[in-house]
Amino acid sequence: MKRISKLTINNFKAFKERETISFDSKNILVYGANGSGKSSVYWTLYTFLQSSVKTDLGEVHKYFRLNDPQSLRNIHAEDTADSFIEMELDDTESHIKQTYKISETIINTQEPDDSNIKDANQASDFINYRLLLNFYNSAHSEEIELFSVFHRDILPYFNNANGENLGVLYKRISENTLKNRRDAEKLERNVNQLSPKTSSLLKRVYNTEITNFNNDLRKFVVELIQPANNFLNNHFLNGDSSLKISLSLDNDASYNERTNKINPPSIKMTIEQLLEDGTYKIIYRPHSFLNEARLTQIAISVRLAAMLYRPQANDLFKFLVLDDMLISLDMSNRMTVVKIILIDPAFADYQLIILTHDKAFFNLIKRKTISQDWKYFDFVRDIHPASKPKISDSKTDLEKAKEYFENKDFDGCANFLRKEAENLLTNYIDPDMNEINAGFETLSNKINRARNLVDEDAYTQFRKRFIKPSLPSNILAEIANDFENNFTLTDNERGRLRGLKSEVLQFTIQQNQQNAVSNNILKDLAELKDRILNPHSHSNDLPLYEQELKDAIAVVEELKVFLGSKAQPKIKWK
Repeated sequence: MKRISKLTINNFKAFKERETISFDSKNILVYGANGSGKSSVYWTLYTFLQSSVKTDLGEVHKYFRLNDPQSLRNIHAEDTADSFIEMELDDTESHIKQTYKISETIINTQEPDDSNIKDANQASDFINYRLLLNFYNSAHSEEIELFSVFHRDILPYFNNANGENLGVLYKRISENTLKNRRDAEKLERNVNQLSPKTSSLLKRVYNTEITNFNNDLRKFVVELIQPANNFLNNHFLNGDSSLKISLSLDNDASYNERTNKINPPSIKMTIEQLLEDGTYKIIYRPHSFLNEARLTQIAISVRLAAMLYRPQANDLFKFLVLDDMLISLDMSNRMTVVKIILIDPAFADYQLIILTHDKAFFNLIKRKTISQDWKYFDFVRDIHPASKPKISDSKTDLEKAKEYFENKDFDGCANFLRKEAENLLTNYIDPDMNEINAGFETLSNKINRARNLVDEDAYTQFRKRFIKPSLPSNILAEIANDFENNFTLTDNERGRLRGLKSEVLQFTIQQNQQNAVSNNILKDLAELKDRILNPHSHSNDLPLYEQELKDAIAVVEELKVFLGSKAQPKIKWK
């Protein structure tokens, strides 16, 4: 597999001067307030991949060209400064690195013998809030029309049965129209008028292309309905089938000879709602009856189903970029989508790049993805218009607490220690995030719940290891007697009892040791809670307070190790 190892942005979008972001071939999670530059990363990656399929290279160069109306150069860059995007890929098996660059003068993403970027463009995807909003951003009096969304964001990534790209096919019939073809033929033949036979042939070929495109589009739209409904039903509706998505090609694409333009096709989306009698009622304008959260769920279902339905000839390099795509959902629904992306095997081979301005959402994802497979960044930008984003590794609350301690900011250290303790306990108590909307819970209560869970875990482990129906109860009862000299038992039965006795003894020793550790850690944490971790109870004796904080850091570190070894999430997060 190939992954992005470095992304260098120079005088492009929000990035004035040169900025290199080290992906290290990992998944990326970025937090940044609006205007911090995170969306510039989204458009940088999008522009880079699109450069691999532009037939007119001027359509790429223009983004880096000074004074071009469509230039994406940083507006504060010097006129003579270079503007470019550079991407370094790493083959995770061979560790061979390749570098690609696009600028006003260079485009090496289209080399004939290297299809890496072109393949990634075909296999990768970009989803943001605006894209999802376009699924239902229609007037209340109108039905939802989706062709513009399909044209821009879906068709360029799908091929028909012959391997022809649907986006390219539509571009061919919409830009290279019948009149344009006739004009080109006259120029080729150096004549003022084409013969009726030649003109008729061109029209027949052109109309055939339109018909073929319409047939391909209709087939694609129809085949997308079931995957979209499966996605909605399985992930959002808990299997109740109360809503069904319906997509239809209402109008074919057609050529208007008077205007020399293609009348675009019409893709309508309606929703069928389950009634009490078991029948379904069609909602022709769902955006007038469903709330934004439900509409977003429907849009996500169509969008991700389309992505997973996509045939991919080469998927050795692909990534998925999500830019605040879930801001209209509450936290529980957001986490439903995140679980899908992090757990579903269909997404396992994607390099994930998640960008958000929601700190709580950032922390929740970080909580479930802490591993060597992820990197975390904070984007900060001051209010000065010419400033550039400042990018730093996102630190844990424990790391921040240690920094505050070293800088003698003991109140700040205590506050971040408390946050770290709360996060560790919450992750242990609620590994699947089922309680994220449950409201505030005191640290004392979390400590008590963690202590109870440790005890419950011991009982669960005991049942799993020692309650074995395969060993008859009358035989098991002999473990309390001198079974070694009970020759009514077989050698196998005595051997099993011997092994069980030894295993119970070892288990008892381990559990006592573990309980001693957990009780000590949780007891120490409970004592520290009132004396140190309560921001209103800090000691006024500075030397004593410093030593207590040092001890508190050690306790929280022990808590992290202990709970990390105990946590066994019911849902396996990647």
